[in-house]
Amino acid sequence: MEIKKITIYIVFLLFLINIVNATTNSSNKLKINESTEFESKNIKIVKIGSSSAVFEVEGEKQAIKRDEDKQVDGVKIIVNNIFYVEEQEDRFVEFDVFELFNYECGNGKCEAGEEEKCCKDCGCKSGYECVDNYCELINKGECSKDEDCDDKNSTTLDLCKGTPKKCVHIFVIECKKNEDCDDKNNCTKDECISSTCYNKKIDNCKEEIKETKKEENIENKSLENKGILNEKKQGFFKSILTFIKQKLFKLVNF
Repeated sequence: MEIKKITIYIVFLLFLINIVNATTNSSNKLKINESTEFESKNIKIVKIGSSSAVFEVEGEKQAIKRDEDKQVDGVKIIVNNIFYVEEQEDRFVEFDVFELFNYECGNGKCEAGEEEKCCKDCGCKSGYECVDNYCELINKGECSKDEDCDDKNSTTLDLCKGTPKKCVHIFVIECKKNEDCDDKNNCTKDECISSTCYNKKIDNCKEEIKETKKEENIENKSLENKGILNEKKQGFFKSILTFIKQKLFKLVNF
């Protein structure tokens, strides 16, 4: 009898925790570049792959797989289904959104749930500064925002993450042929292997480019020298012709 009471008590506690941590929820179905509002937050679909989709919540991006849930800027997103076809405009993702915390960022009070999401109210630890409501290292790494990491590859989600900040490229849209993996970099070998892009650096590619530039410079100088020589030859023959014309003119008028 005591075990039964304890079990009922635990179930009741779990139910209360679930109510506190996820007060409201919303089911959605969106295509690429479509968005929806949830508890004053804008949720947008950035990319849709065959097994994952990229969400953006108030500027924070996150790739979430089918049947996976992640927290993005104070909300919990669960991906239920991904409809993936060749035509991007026909792809869509079905997902649920749950509110994790009830707080008002910017009211001057550091409330529960704001510690990592609202430096406007809670500030940042030593060595960090509050930029666009996110704590960032004062001495930044190789990037400061996601746009700094754009690798010109449509199959990757480009993020500026970590401490210190570094660029991270996550493959979210699978490839079918090598051309799908073109990163517009002549010094990488672009290959599609098992539906995944690999952009391998070519050894000594910079040196080869430098050698090519040297050859171009030598060729350009050679052309310049030929031009100067031709001008000299033309000037020499022109002076001879002028001399002959003058002599003939004197003989005729003698």
